[in-house]
Amino acid sequence: MNRLNDVYTEFSNYINQPVNTDIPSVAYFRMEYGLTDILNIYSGGLGVLAGDYLKEASDCNVNMVAVGFLYRNGYFTQALSVEGQQIAIYEPQNFNMLPLEQLLDEKGKPFVHILDFPGYKVYCNVWKVSVGRVPLYLLDTDHPKNSEYDRQISSQLYGGDWENRLKQEFLL
Repeated sequence: MNRLNDVYTEFSNYINQPVNTDIPSVAYFRMEYGLTDILNIYSGGLGVLAGDYLKEASDCNVNMVAVGFLYRNGYFTQALSVEGQQIAIYEPQNFNMLPLEQLLDEKGKPFVHILDFPGYKVYCNVWKVSVGRVPLYLLDTDHPKNSEYDRQISSQLYGGDWENRLKQEFLL
């Protein structure tokens, strides 16, 4: 119990240090962040590098905020068919089992970010992952007010067609 208390005290001291205001604040927008293998929102090296940037910004106490996507199906896992062909296996993530929290509005209801697309609106749930002191906000278009087509915008990392990819970049 003493060791646990020591670790908690060290963590509390780390988290509660005031933000360094001597350097500019930073907003970081990426399609993927590699933070942990249980949060399937990255596919490889560039995502891991983006995650490392957030961790380093936290350690250096940089006033940073990051924005990305919470993909329902993440990035695929590879398997091989009996013929030796690559098969992409998408496993849906259970958001309630991940180290994140859904943002709530002042009334305690889920906060929804609304973005104007040409001729209609896209509704995004917003989730927060704390990467040390750095908040990472993740957009999720699996919202009941969206069409079935637009609910799939944030379904897969680098998935779908060119139109879906353009929508992802526009949302970001």
